[in-house]
Amino acid sequence: MFRQMPTPLKVTLGSVMVAIIILAGTAAGAAINKTTYDLIREVFIPLLGSCVAVLIPTVLFYVIPLGQNRQRGAIELFNGYHTEEMRRARNEAWQFFVTERQTLSEKERDQRLDDYLDYLTRPESGRKVSSKLDEIYQKLSRILDFFALVNGSLERGTVDGPMVRSFMGYYYLWWRDEILTPLRNRPERLGKSTWRKPEWLKPLKALDAVCEAP
Repeated sequence: MFRQMPTPLKVTLGSVMVAIIILAGTAAGAAINKTTYDLIREVFIPLLGSCVAVLIPTVLFYVIPLGQNRQRGAIELFNGYHTEEMRRARNEAWQFFVTERQTLSEKERDQRLDDYLDYLTRPESGRKVSSKLDEIYQKLSRILDFFALVNGSLERGTVDGPMVRSFMGYYYLWWRDEILTPLRNRPERLGKSTWRKPEWLKPLKALDAVCEAP
């Protein structure tokens, strides 16, 4: 949870914790020469007041709005994932890269993946495909890029993880296992290109963690 907090919030909370530790250490040193009453009045009450003065505004004006923004961000991703355009893209890409591909020989299955990777990483390949095949490739890229976008949002802590899991966990794991993992397991093809690789070719660790959570 702490790793998903934005940097400014981490700095604020970290500063408060450091201040508490320093003041507590000072109080411990001063306790030798002070009565309990004086220690509470001169050290702990000012310490408590300072902490409250920092924490309450942080919670009211940062933590609560941040939580609400993260929920809105998850809802926006939900709406984007379930548009009619995305639904058609998912259906056609799944049909081509999973359902039909499973009926092919092993060599033909690998070739279907390799052709797509060439299309992405070797510009001369993109000029050789038919318009229909180009459309299917674009649809798969749209879906996989969307997963990379969700992963980045989770890494930055701008969306609510449990909400993302509630609408994407089941579907994403199918796409990862049936398409993403086979594509990533083609290093001999990817190594031939010096072009920048799509973000989703790297493990989407934040999205994996959210969707695999018990």
